[in-house]
Amino acid sequence: MNKYPLIGKCLAVGIILLFIGTSILPSSGQTIDKLSLPLSRGNTLYVGGSGPGNYSRIQDAIDNATNGDTVFVYDDSAPYSEHIFIYRAIKLIGENKETTVINNINSSYTVEITSTPVSISSFTINANYHSQNYSRVYRSLNVLTNNNIISNNIFQNAWMGISVKAKNNVIENNLFRQLRSGIELVSSNHNTISNNTLSNPGGAGDGILINNGDRNTIENNNIAGFFNCIEAMNYCLFNKIINNTLNCTASRFGINMNWLLTNQSYIISATNFEIAENVISNASDGAAIYIHGGMHNIHHNIITRCYWGIRLEGGSTFIHHNTFLDNQGDVTFRLYLLNAVTTFFFRNYWNETLLHPKPISGQIGLFRFYPLYFHSWIKYDWFPAQEPNNIPGMR
Repeated sequence: MNKYPLIGKCLAVGIILLFIGTSILPSSGQTIDKLSLPLSRGNTLYVGGSGPGNYSRIQDAIDNATNGDTVFVYDDSAPYSEHIFIYRAIKLIGENKETTVINNINSSYTVEITSTPVSISSFTINANYHSQNYSRVYRSLNVLTNNNIISNNIFQNAWMGISVKAKNNVIENNLFRQLRSGIELVSSNHNTISNNTLSNPGGAGDGILINNGDRNTIENNNIAGFFNCIEAMNYCLFNKIINNTLNCTASRFGINMNWLLTNQSYIISATNFEIAENVISNASDGAAIYIHGGMHNIHHNIITRCYWGIRLEGGSTFIHHNTFLDNQGDVTFRLYLLNAVTTFFFRNYWNETLLHPKPISGQIGLFRFYPLYFHSWIKYDWFPAQEPNNIPGMR
């Protein structure tokens, strides 16, 4: 008769648990080859690596994929010199964005998306554009469909990093370098461009361009160089430019709200923008914000070390709770009579504590199409802020 039945039972249970635990825990020294390892519940096709059935070309894997599949690209066969055409709803994922490189092979674009939804992540995509060759416009990525996600990539050596002609796309956490222009939205609505870094020390092109687009959001980007860090032109409505850092060292303008020229008359184009919570600096040869008409809400920006902080050429603008620091000139304007009446300044900080209204000098004209009849004019910020305005969410 067993005198210790409880001890025996506990010992048996312990041995069973030990066996189960050793079968679950992986070996810390285990080496995994680049084989065809599953990434998701759907089908995964592999490019490069050493697994049986892996493809050697990205386009071959896409051609054999179906909607919902994932194409995973190893970096050991990079660079991949291909013109890639994505016509299926897939995820295209690189092993490492620094080392999984796709090079253009003499095409206007390196990668083009014509299906939806598509996601592309973790690649370096080259367009092989050189500034001496202006005969063709080379784009790293051309997006022609809605509802795609472009994230965690490097775009370089291009005339244009990404061109979008669609809506509801997300472009986030990408790096743009060694290119003339970063991102363009052409006749595109409801897109989000966020948390990207764009740089062009040469001071040409646009960091981000909206060319005919409504209700797009540009937020939390870091942009340096380019002729315009951000430009809006032609008919653009209700876009948001929020919480970006624009270093205009090589730029003429931080944000340039441009016009459309028709029959030799300047027609208002970009309008109803919210420009808020941006830090704009070092536009030493232009303006941090240049407005060519329209109605805009400009607030809670920090504008510093610029030739002009804000330059107004027409339009009806509400400029409030901004901070102007160490600019050669904070605001100048050339307004028409109606615009002058409907442009307001309120609670801005003007580089110093003021105990009286802040006078703002500019010009006023009677009608839009009689530009010779302008006269000096003064507007006021009747209640200037006594200390710099903080950007919400920042110290």
